[in-house]
Amino acid sequence: GIIACGHGTNVASIAAGTNGIAPEANIIAIQVFSLVQNAPASQFVAGQPFGPTLGGGAPPNTPACGAGTVANAQCILATTADIVGALDEVAVLADSFDIAAVNMSLGRGTFNAACDINLTTGLPDVRALAIDNLYTLGIASVIASGNQGLVNAMAAPACMTNAISVSSTLDTQLPAADLSTGLAPYV
Repeated sequence: GIIACGHGTNVASIAAGTNGIAPEANIIAIQVFSLVQNAPASQFVAGQPFGPTLGGGAPPNTPACGAGTVANAQCILATTADIVGALDEVAVLADSFDIAAVNMSLGRGTFNAACDINLTTGLPDVRALAIDNLYTLGIASVIASGNQGLVNAMAAPACMTNAISVSSTLDTQLPAADLSTGLAPYV
Protein backbone atom coordinates (compact mmCIF):
# COMPACT_ATOMS: atom_id res chain seq x y z
CA GLY A 1 0.00 0.00 0.00
CA ILE A 2 0.88 3.64 -0.10
CA ILE A 3 2.46 4.73 3.19
CA ALA A 4 0.71 8.14 3.23
CA CYS A 5 -2.69 6.44 3.00
CA GLY A 6 -2.88 5.53 6.69
CA HIS A 7 -5.99 7.63 7.33
CA GLY A 8 -8.32 4.83 6.25
CA THR A 9 -6.54 2.40 8.57
CA ASN A 10 -6.97 4.88 11.42
CA VAL A 11 -10.69 5.29 10.71
CA ALA A 12 -11.11 1.51 10.49
CA SER A 13 -9.44 1.08 13.88
CA ILE A 14 -11.80 3.65 15.42
CA ALA A 15 -14.72 1.71 14.00
CA ALA A 16 -13.69 -1.91 14.52
CA GLY A 17 -10.44 -1.97 16.47
CA THR A 18 -10.06 -3.67 19.85
CA ASN A 19 -11.10 -0.44 21.60
CA GLY A 20 -13.23 0.76 18.69
CA ILE A 21 -16.92 1.54 18.53
CA ALA A 22 -17.80 -1.90 17.11
CA PRO A 23 -14.91 -4.24 18.01
CA GLU A 24 -16.81 -7.32 16.76
CA ALA A 25 -17.23 -5.84 13.27
CA ASN A 26 -15.18 -6.99 10.30
CA ILE A 27 -13.53 -4.71 7.75
CA ILE A 28 -13.10 -5.24 4.01
CA ALA A 29 -10.39 -2.83 2.85
CA ILE A 30 -10.44 -1.57 -0.74
CA GLN A 31 -7.65 0.81 -1.80
CA VAL A 32 -8.77 3.68 -4.06
CA PHE A 33 -5.84 6.07 -3.72
CA SER A 34 -2.84 6.05 -6.05
CA LEU A 35 0.46 7.87 -6.07
CA VAL A 36 0.64 10.16 -9.10
CA GLN A 37 3.30 12.51 -10.37
CA ASN A 38 3.16 15.69 -12.42
CA ALA A 39 4.91 15.65 -15.77
CA PRO A 40 8.42 17.09 -15.96
CA ALA A 41 8.75 20.74 -16.98
CA SER A 42 9.99 19.68 -20.42
CA GLN A 43 6.54 18.25 -21.21
CA PHE A 44 4.60 21.47 -20.52
CA VAL A 45 3.42 23.13 -23.71
CA ALA A 46 4.57 26.75 -24.11
CA GLY A 47 1.75 29.23 -24.60
CA GLN A 48 -0.98 26.83 -23.49
CA PRO A 49 -3.35 27.70 -20.62
CA PHE A 50 -2.53 26.39 -17.16
CA GLY A 51 -5.21 24.97 -14.90
CA PRO A 52 -8.70 23.51 -15.29
CA THR A 53 -11.14 24.64 -17.97
CA LEU A 54 -14.93 24.48 -18.00
CA GLY A 55 -16.39 21.82 -20.23
CA GLY A 56 -13.39 21.08 -22.42
CA GLY A 57 -11.34 18.98 -20.05
CA ALA A 58 -7.93 19.84 -18.72
CA PRO A 59 -5.50 21.72 -20.98
CA PRO A 60 -2.05 20.19 -21.64
CA ASN A 61 -0.38 22.14 -18.83
CA THR A 62 -2.68 21.01 -16.04
CA PRO A 63 -0.57 19.01 -13.57
CA ALA A 64 -2.04 15.78 -12.23
CA CYS A 65 -1.64 17.11 -8.68
CA GLY A 66 -3.67 20.24 -9.45
CA ALA A 67 -3.13 23.80 -10.57
CA GLY A 68 -0.39 25.54 -8.61
CA THR A 69 1.78 22.44 -8.15
CA VAL A 70 5.19 22.16 -9.74
CA ALA A 71 6.69 19.82 -12.32
CA ASN A 72 7.53 16.35 -10.97
CA ALA A 73 5.51 16.95 -7.77
CA GLN A 74 3.93 13.81 -6.29
CA CYS A 75 0.55 13.54 -4.63
CA ILE A 76 -2.01 10.92 -3.70
CA LEU A 77 -5.34 10.98 -5.53
CA ALA A 78 -8.47 8.87 -5.79
CA THR A 79 -9.95 9.01 -9.27
CA THR A 80 -13.68 8.84 -9.90
CA ALA A 81 -13.10 5.59 -11.80
CA ASP A 82 -11.30 4.04 -8.81
CA ILE A 83 -14.02 5.18 -6.40
CA VAL A 84 -16.81 3.81 -8.60
CA GLY A 85 -14.86 0.59 -9.14
CA ALA A 86 -14.55 0.13 -5.39
CA LEU A 87 -18.26 0.81 -4.82
CA ASP A 88 -19.15 -1.64 -7.57
CA GLU A 89 -16.85 -4.22 -5.96
CA VAL A 90 -18.72 -3.78 -2.67
CA ALA A 91 -21.97 -4.51 -4.52
CA VAL A 92 -20.44 -7.75 -5.85
CA LEU A 93 -19.08 -8.70 -2.42
CA ALA A 94 -22.53 -8.16 -0.91
CA ASP A 95 -23.50 -11.50 -2.48
CA SER A 96 -20.96 -13.24 -0.20
CA PHE A 97 -20.75 -10.97 2.85
CA ASP A 98 -23.25 -9.15 5.06
CA ILE A 99 -22.06 -5.59 4.40
CA ALA A 100 -23.69 -2.86 6.48
CA ALA A 101 -21.80 0.21 5.31
CA VAL A 102 -19.09 1.73 3.17
CA ASN A 103 -16.93 4.43 4.74
CA MET A 104 -15.14 6.99 2.58
CA SER A 105 -12.99 9.82 3.83
CA LEU A 106 -12.46 11.63 0.56
CA GLY A 107 -14.05 14.28 -1.59
CA ARG A 108 -13.60 17.27 -3.84
CA GLY A 109 -15.41 20.48 -4.61
CA THR A 110 -17.78 22.68 -2.66
CA PHE A 111 -21.52 22.06 -2.93
CA ASN A 112 -24.45 23.73 -1.15
CA ALA A 113 -27.05 21.29 -2.51
CA ALA A 114 -27.35 17.70 -3.69
CA CYS A 115 -24.72 16.95 -6.34
CA ASP A 116 -26.12 13.87 -8.07
CA ILE A 117 -25.80 15.52 -11.50
CA ASN A 118 -22.40 16.10 -13.12
CA LEU A 119 -22.28 19.86 -13.76
CA THR A 120 -20.06 19.45 -16.81
CA THR A 121 -22.11 16.82 -18.66
CA GLY A 122 -25.59 17.36 -17.18
CA LEU A 123 -25.80 13.57 -16.72
CA PRO A 124 -26.07 11.65 -13.45
CA ASP A 125 -22.74 11.52 -11.63
CA VAL A 126 -21.42 7.95 -11.84
CA ARG A 127 -20.54 8.04 -8.14
CA ALA A 128 -24.18 8.82 -7.34
CA LEU A 129 -25.29 5.86 -9.46
CA ALA A 130 -22.92 3.53 -7.55
CA ILE A 131 -24.07 4.93 -4.19
CA ASP A 132 -27.71 4.54 -5.28
CA ASN A 133 -27.01 0.91 -6.18
CA LEU A 134 -25.57 0.23 -2.72
CA TYR A 135 -28.56 1.99 -1.16
CA THR A 136 -30.94 -0.40 -2.97
CA LEU A 137 -28.88 -3.28 -1.53
CA GLY A 138 -29.31 -1.88 1.99
CA ILE A 139 -25.68 -0.74 2.27
CA ALA A 140 -25.13 2.72 3.73
CA SER A 141 -22.50 4.95 2.11
CA VAL A 142 -21.02 7.03 4.93
CA ILE A 143 -18.83 9.78 3.52
CA ALA A 144 -16.80 12.64 5.00
CA SER A 145 -18.56 15.91 4.27
CA GLY A 146 -15.23 17.52 3.48
CA ASN A 147 -11.69 17.22 4.75
CA GLN A 148 -10.81 20.75 3.68
CA GLY A 149 -12.50 22.63 6.54
CA LEU A 150 -15.73 23.61 4.78
CA VAL A 151 -18.02 25.64 7.02
CA ASN A 152 -21.38 25.69 5.23
CA ALA A 153 -20.98 23.28 2.32
CA MET A 154 -20.02 19.71 1.48
CA ALA A 155 -17.63 17.99 -0.89
CA ALA A 156 -18.66 15.35 -3.42
CA PRO A 157 -19.54 12.52 -3.06
CA ALA A 158 -20.88 13.32 0.44
CA CYS A 159 -23.42 15.72 -1.09
CA MET A 160 -25.11 12.95 -3.07
CA THR A 161 -28.72 12.22 -2.18
CA ASN A 162 -28.26 8.66 -0.87
CA ALA A 163 -24.98 9.33 0.94
CA ILE A 164 -24.80 9.81 4.68
CA SER A 165 -22.57 12.82 5.21
CA VAL A 166 -20.50 12.94 8.39
CA SER A 167 -18.21 15.55 9.86
CA SER A 168 -16.68 16.75 13.06
CA THR A 169 -16.93 20.10 14.72
CA LEU A 170 -14.46 22.02 16.76
CA ASP A 171 -15.29 24.40 19.57
CA THR A 172 -12.46 26.92 19.44
CA GLN A 173 -13.39 28.21 22.90
CA LEU A 174 -12.23 24.93 24.49
CA PRO A 175 -8.61 23.86 25.16
CA ALA A 176 -6.64 22.59 22.17
CA ALA A 177 -5.90 18.93 21.53
CA ASP A 178 -3.02 17.29 23.40
CA LEU A 179 -0.50 16.90 20.60
CA SER A 180 1.76 14.68 22.72
CA THR A 181 -0.89 11.94 22.81
CA GLY A 182 -2.67 12.67 19.55
CA LEU A 183 -5.97 13.01 21.42
CA ALA A 184 -8.44 15.65 20.34
CA PRO A 185 -11.03 15.48 23.16
CA TYR A 186 -13.12 18.40 21.94
CA VAL A 187 -13.36 17.57 18.25
